[in-house]
Amino acid sequence: MATTKKKAKRITGIVVPLGAIKTKESMVIGEYPALSSLIEFCKKCDLGLLQLLPVNDTAMQSSPYSSVSAFALHPIYISLTSLPEWTEAVSKDSSIQSEYDAFVLQHKDDERYNYEEVLKWKMSLLHKIYSNAGQSIKVNKFCKDNPWVVPYAVYKNLKEEYLQASWKEWKKEDQSLTKDEISERWKKPTLRLKHQFYVWLQIRAAQQFSQAAEAAKEAKIILKGDIPIMMNEDSADTWEKKELFDMKNRAGSPPDFENPNGQSWGFPTYNWRIMAKEKYGWWHTRIQQAAKYYGAFRIDHVLGFFRIWAIPEGEYTGKLGREVPSLSIRREEFEKLGFDNGRLNWLSEPHIRTEWAKDIRSLEAVCKRIGNEELWNFKDTIKVQDDIRSVLEKVGANENDKHMLLSKWTDRALIKSEKDSFIPAWQHTESTAWQTLSESEKQELESLFAKNHKDNEQLWQQQGETLLDELTKVSDMIPCAEDLGVSLSCVPPVLQKKNILGLRVVRWCRKWGEAGQPFVPFADYDTLSVSTTSVHDSSTLRQWWNTEKDAVYVFVRDFAEQNTDSDIKAEHTFGEKEAEFVLKNAAKANSALFVPPLQDFLYLSEKYYNADENAERINIPGTVTEFNWTYRVCTAMEDLLKDKDLIKKIKAIAAAHKAKKEDL
Repeated sequence: MATTKKKAKRITGIVVPLGAIKTKESMVIGEYPALSSLIEFCKKCDLGLLQLLPVNDTAMQSSPYSSVSAFALHPIYISLTSLPEWTEAVSKDSSIQSEYDAFVLQHKDDERYNYEEVLKWKMSLLHKIYSNAGQSIKVNKFCKDNPWVVPYAVYKNLKEEYLQASWKEWKKEDQSLTKDEISERWKKPTLRLKHQFYVWLQIRAAQQFSQAAEAAKEAKIILKGDIPIMMNEDSADTWEKKELFDMKNRAGSPPDFENPNGQSWGFPTYNWRIMAKEKYGWWHTRIQQAAKYYGAFRIDHVLGFFRIWAIPEGEYTGKLGREVPSLSIRREEFEKLGFDNGRLNWLSEPHIRTEWAKDIRSLEAVCKRIGNEELWNFKDTIKVQDDIRSVLEKVGANENDKHMLLSKWTDRALIKSEKDSFIPAWQHTESTAWQTLSESEKQELESLFAKNHKDNEQLWQQQGETLLDELTKVSDMIPCAEDLGVSLSCVPPVLQKKNILGLRVVRWCRKWGEAGQPFVPFADYDTLSVSTTSVHDSSTLRQWWNTEKDAVYVFVRDFAEQNTDSDIKAEHTFGEKEAEFVLKNAAKANSALFVPPLQDFLYLSEKYYNADENAERINIPGTVTEFNWTYRVCTAMEDLLKDKDLIKKIKAIAAAHKAKKEDL
């Protein structure tokens, strides 16, 4: 089982998006067979682990964390020329070869790949190959072994019929098909070939990925997968199993220094009560599916298994979100402190002063005056910010009115959670109502909120233990958790108890409360952790060194053995020596696993530097652009395999980390 301790050497590895790999066979986008070359490279460099970003189907979304299926592999990574049907299909339709060659010739030297174009090209050719040579394939056994694939195929075919519109926009009869109705649609003779096309894609993707996974096992390389916590709102799973999801709330994050409005990720939250009733079967199947390929897995946003930040559908910011699950504060507890119904309304409802709103022309469209007072409330018909915008757009309100009223909607100290219960708003101390309280009233409420938070921590610990146990008990994969930014005190001990490795990004592991904010000594890192120099959402090592000089000065100060004699200076422009300095030092971390991104290792040789350092980044959080998630390694794996100097440098870093045995 995953919680069984095994004696193992500390392992160094690399993490890379599959699509980023470049080989002489995968010349436009990385493909499943291309992993064999990367595995060979890992073997030569004494790297024992290869971590991938998620490879599930994300349809038209380039983000690998926006899955439209918890189980289906992405067809964009299928190698066309490796398909058993390729030769026959080309012999029947010569346009397949010419279309393939033309696209490769045009895009093989692209700095980054165009996700939408590549997907369109691949799917077009896959349809042609299937039409000419793939229709005779037997699918019954795969369907029997993978029950998820039939609903997935029906969903994908319906998506085609509705021109890729969200299932929420389909006809009512297609939005909610029962299990029997899905089966009936699957068996329709007129739809058989269309449905089987998507099964054929999964059969071939699974074959190619399985071959790569087997190659990793033979090379004694641990293949590590990534399990996104959330599902796309428009997915086969949310369509088929609506009861498992809370479609009225969206997962996100509360306001903080970097995101003052918080973030809504757009993904529905889970209905854990129903999942528990079904004995977490959906999650078990998901983990077992991953275990077909991986020897370790990353639990994305592990905090969400303790509690998730849930934002009501229709809210544009995270300000009125709440922690789910959570215990609310009953009205009686406020009444004991002297807060009657009128004062609770004052704290929980936005009140707009006439003087403040005198320049808002559209005020009466969404607000009502409170008797003869110089105060206004939002109308009862207004439930979320989307209601405000909808009404204001109908009356032709100007942008200033929209901005003022939308911002005022979030101005409250308490949020009504149930009829007679409340929770403190995340930014309650910034609300207008809070400023009207006396200091003693503020202190009394903060004490009440603190007690409530303590009670909730017990609840979150219980849920975290339950859910993580369910995730780890059904496979032998090594569990690792993405626990960045976690502030809940209950999370570390639960991860420790379950033998789940946390994540430590070296550049952020500092003693922030101490003078000079020194870096945490590498000897103090938890053994049960994965350390790294960068992550897919951060800048690269090169960018960090060149742009965050204050942090670099401290790093050099803390880790240069003889700073006065060292030729490594923080003020230097990043180069090979600087890369080697950071990586060799970071490799000394006491973490069981040391797994930097591939591009951080490639900085050991300046011939692999892109002229524009920004082009080496994978993703810029909070943005949706063609740039994100389309990183490509600047050279083919075949060339890296011949680079003896680079291999020697990486081996030295792996050796620095592989010093002793630890319990994993």
